[in-house]
Parts: sequence; C-alpha cells; structure tokens
Amino acid sequence: MIRIGFLSNAASDGMSNITTAIGARNERNLRALRIARERSVFKGRADDLIVNWGRGSGNDYLEARVGLGGLLNKTQNVALATNKLKSFQAMDGEVSTVEWTADREQAQVWIDAGLPVYARTKLQGHSGEGIVVCSREALGDVGGIETSVGLVEAKLYTKGFNNQRREFRIHVMNGVPTFVQQKKRRENWRDNALYSNVVRNFHTGWVYAAMDIHPNDKSLAEAVKAVTAHGLDFGAVDVITRGDDAWVLEVNTAPGNEGTNTEYYADNFVRIARGEDPVHYTQRVREVAPAAEEAADENFALEAEPVVAPVAPAPRVRPRPVEEVAAAVPAADRGQVNNIQPVDKKFYFLEINGEETVGQWSRQLSGFMVVGFAMSIPKNEVTIKREVA
Repeated sequence: MIRIGFLSNAASDGMSNITTAIGARNERNLRALRIARERSVFKGRADDLIVNWGRGSGNDYLEARVGLGGLLNKTQNVALATNKLKSFQAMDGEVSTVEWTADREQAQVWIDAGLPVYARTKLQGHSGEGIVVCSREALGDVGGIETSVGLVEAKLYTKGFNNQRREFRIHVMNGVPTFVQQKKRRENWRDNALYSNVVRNFHTGWVYAAMDIHPNDKSLAEAVKAVTAHGLDFGAVDVITRGDDAWVLEVNTAPGNEGTNTEYYADNFVRIARGEDPVHYTQRVREVAPAAEEAADENFALEAEPVVAPVAPAPRVRPRPVEEVAAAVPAADRGQVNNIQPVDKKFYFLEINGEETVGQWSRQLSGFMVVGFAMSIPKNEVTIKREVA
C-alpha cells in the first residue's frame, strides 16, 4: 500500500482538499492522511510519500515522520521561499524576477522616476500583509491597502510598473507546469468597498480564473526555474507577463486550491508516489470546467492602472464568437490602428497586453466585453484597432 502523508505548518484548507480528493479515489492500495503537526508517531515506510505543505521549521520532526519514505519539499527550502528577501537572493541571476532591492536609496530612485514601489515591512507576510505601496503622488483604486506618498523604511523594495500586464499563478511539480491560473476581477467588483488594483487578492476583488487564459512560454519556463532555484519539488509561482516577457514575483509552498486545481494536485501527487511524471497542464487544458475560479491570495500587483469611474449595474452583453466576427475582416486590414470612439454594441478588433482579440463595446458597462475575460475591459486598457464590418 502507498501512503501519502501531508504535514503542514498550520491548518490548511488546501491541504485538506487534496487529502480528501485522494481518499475519494477509493483505490484499495492508496491512502492519504494528515500527519499531526506535533507528537505524531507516524513513520514512513519504503513506499510512502511525505508532502511538506508549507512547513519551514521543525526539520528533525519532519525527518522522523519521513522515515524510509520519500519527501517532497525540505524544510530549509520552504523557509527560503517564505522569506521574501532570501527568496529573491536565491533567484538572483538565475530567474527573471521583478526588480528588487534592500537599499532604500535605490528604491528612492524608482520613486523619483514616477514608479510605484512596494515596500515590504515584513519579510514573511502573506495576502498583502506588511506591504506599503509607495509613490510620488497619491494612487487611485487602493481599497484598504496601506499606501504612502513617499518612501517608508522597509526590509525589501520591489519596483512597480506603469503599464499594463497580466498576472498568473503557475503550479509546478518535479519540473513540470501542472496547472495555470490568471487573476481576474470578481463579479460586482465595482461594489466592493475594499477593491484594490495595487494589491490583488480575493478580499480586494480578484479571483484566479482557469478558462481562456494564455500564459506565454517564458512565464512557464521562469516558473520552473524559480521552483528549482529554491530547491523545491513543487510550488505555485506568481508571475506577471507583458507581451512575450515574464517576471517572477514569489513562490508559494502551501497554495490555496479547490475544484479542478485540487484534482490535479491529488492526481499528480499520486503519480509521483508511484514513480510517474506529473501531467503537463497543456494535456489537460480542455478539461477545465467553465466555472473554475478560486479566491486570489497572497500576491500583490505591480502597477497602478487608471481609476475607472463606477457605473450603474447593467445586464451582461453576450458577444458573438470571436471566429464569427474575425472572419468578416481581411487579414491585411487587421493591424490598422485608428483613433476610434466606440459605438454601443459594435464589435472592434482590439489589442490587449500585446495580443489581438475581438470585443463588443457596451456603453452601459463603459467597457468592452471580450471572450475569455470575466469582466468588461475599460477603454483605457485596450488599443482599438478597427471596427469589425
């Protein structure tokens, strides 16, 4: 019998979800269990696999539980990932990361250049804890996030961006990207008093979506390199992309999961326990259910986008399929850029984050309805190429 034991640093819904999913397989020679965080007498056998779920201390206790079994994620490597400064130091020169510094003078140069700077007053905070967003002028859409006009004293600073980008979470196991999610605004985000565009998590109006997302090749490669640089066997890597480029933000060693993501974690842990390779996410991308969204957590954004004035609630506009409207325009005409004022319910070729797509303008929503986006996209976040005939 193969036993897969999970040992965490604290209570974890994500870990519980995975153990439950493994148990639900009802396989006779497979068992998943949660190991007590202290005073457990469990000891691994040769066929067992022990999963360290975010535990960065108590190595002797963990090793005693592993016994003769295999281990995923050593405590010292988890500790490295959870300390934001040490994490960036481990990736320095090996991974494409956002620019960072522990030097306040360097951070001040970024402020003087008109860029937002994320000051980490706590090196092991999560879900935005210990982050102060600093800038030369007051930012909009900050929600309940702490901000400062001017730089504050901190242990780590990361440089922000003043242009559009996408944010992904890429789950990696044994060098294989197994699941990818993208941060998107929640339904009714305009009604959320805590909505923030400078720190993005569930409480500030964001979710992880898994449908119709398109991470670039570099983001996948850098995510794998980030997990490797920390000496980890698995981790969830937060990455931002723009065009074909990508920058790693952080590596999470106890990531939240539910639904499809949980099933993939469970299946891949079982595969590893049996000596098999994890399944690459592109082999399963068609299996993701349309409603696959999770609460976005732990990560912060790296730009302050223009403030979008709230509008009255309105019915959702159902766009035609992209293929249908795209076929109406000759390919040679699709790259034309015009200064166009969109007309209600008209379709337009758009460029969003360097990618061409089609969207329908909604005057009521003050934005474009685009296939693959959970919410309408404001006009100031897109380039209007031309009207679809």
